Amino acid sequence: MKINILCGMGTIALLFLFVGCSGEKLPADLPKLLPCSIKIVLEDGSPVENASVQLIPEDSQYRKWSVGGTTAPDGSLNVLTIGKYKGAVPGKYKVLIQKMKDVEDGEFKNEKGEMEKLYKGVSVLDPVFAKVNTTPLILSLEPDKIDPSVFTVKPAK
Repeated sequence: MKINILCGMGTIALLFLFVGCSGEKLPADLPKLLPCSIKIVLEDGSPVENASVQLIPEDSQYRKWSVGGTTAPDGSLNVLTIGKYKGAVPGKYKVLIQKMKDVEDGEFKNEKGEMEKLYKGVSVLDPVFAKVNTTPLILSLEPDKIDPSVFTVKPAK
């Protein structure tokens, strides 16, 4: 009898694991998402790690949901919508890519009178890729196209 109860509880626990914890439901007005993987590389083929990628939909009705993410060490990114739903709505997107680094920009005295270094953020990539009106990068996300898209970018001058 004890074994049957334990087996029954185990089955219920597995049901909750697979059904109850399958993830958060999509917002009712969010269309079906397609898987979307991209890769960002420099002209020499080396990956662009830790770059911020934002996809701006051509269709303005879908602009209320942010789409993008941050690249992995190999330059790859599995796109998320609203930061948590895998994929993006089918359609055309302008691809914005930005990567910053901190560079030393002088010194200052803190409130204790000690000298501290001052840093500023500088773009690592050509800024043309960071603006909607200048990026040449376009992504077409279609149901029959599942291969990752590779985008080549230039470093900042």
